[in-house]
Formats: sequence, C-alpha cells, structure tokens
Amino acid sequence: MRKRTGSAFTFFLLLAVFVAQGCVTVERPPSPPFGTEAAIYSQGKLQVTFADTLFRTFGAARAALTDNDIVINNVQHDMYGGTIEGNKKDGTSVSLVLQAKKPDMIVTTIKIGTFGDEALSRKISRNIESRLKK
Repeated sequence: MRKRTGSAFTFFLLLAVFVAQGCVTVERPPSPPFGTEAAIYSQGKLQVTFADTLFRTFGAARAALTDNDIVINNVQHDMYGGTIEGNKKDGTSVSLVLQAKKPDMIVTTIKIGTFGDEALSRKISRNIESRLKK
C-alpha cells in the first residue's frame, strides 16, 4: 500500500508541474503602427493602416486622388470597405482598396499601374494622412 501512495503522489506532482507549465500569462500584442511611416511596399502595392473611420478615410482617399490629378472612374463602398479606381493623365490605372479591420482601423492598399509606382503611392498615402489630421 505504501508503494502505491508514493506512485500516486509522484503522478499528481508531475501532473501539477505540467498544468503549471501551461498556465503562463499571455501578453497582449502591441497595436499595429499607423500612418505613412508604417507603410509596407511589396509587389507593386503600398499597404497603409489609418487610425480613423472608414467614412473619413474614404473621403480623404478620394480627395487625395483628385489632388494628384487622377481621374476617378469607379467608386464602390459599404460599411466594411470599398474600392476607388481611376487613371492618371497618361492612362495608367490607379486602384485603392480600403478594408475596415476595426471601426477605427482602416487598411488601405494603393496600386499604381501593373507593376506599381512606389513614389506616387507614398505621395497619395501622405495626402490621405494629412487630410485625416484636419
């Protein structure tokens, strides 16, 4: 009987250690960086996260395209996101896709032409950001 009690004690001790290993505090991940400084340019697309509402970001994006002499051809949006399509004066296509990740966190993807134009994409992004600060 004595040997059985020792085995049971060892079993519960090991079980407690394994359970304790699984009980660790999980740190909340930091909030994502916002704005032009945190923009990611990859595969011809610039992805920027703005800390504002979809309505304000969408309006700022439309105005930013107009500021850069881009003719807007097609606009579609709902409460979760939208797209703005247009063309530069030389006929190069311009596309903005806005997606609401949260009510105040809008991920915007900007693509210029087939292969992208990083300089113009960043300029549009800066224009959007400056309009949101007003």
